[in-house]
Amino acid sequence: MTPRTRRRLTETLRWVGALSALVAVLVLFRAPLVHGALPGLDRALAAAGLDQALQLGPAPGFQLRATSVPPGGELWVDGESTSRLPVLTNVICRSGQEVELEVRLQGYRTWQRTVGCRQGGQLEVTARLERTP
Repeated sequence: MTPRTRRRLTETLRWVGALSALVAVLVLFRAPLVHGALPGLDRALAAAGLDQALQLGPAPGFQLRATSVPPGGELWVDGESTSRLPVLTNVICRSGQEVELEVRLQGYRTWQRTVGCRQGGQLEVTARLERTP
């Protein structure tokens, strides 16, 4: 075997290993979770010519665009901190499930809302925070 052939074989085996790891992630963590973490993965798989069975459907849940007045509040979704505002994020939930949104900022009262999960929908919220006395 020539050095060039050996390099090609090694590179091919690395790609096979990487694809095997990707399939393991898809199987272990289920497609919706991977889709939420890696948006656009379905298009990448299609562009790579991989089987349609590996392509992912739309992420379960909805897209949330959240801002706060004043800016810089911390967004909590169902009791878990997600990010500072403003943010555009995907909220993963089941249709009909209630989702608790909170915005916290030091020196201000916590803003809270309960929203229903809308599969494939979009929601825009602005948390107007009030100063604590």
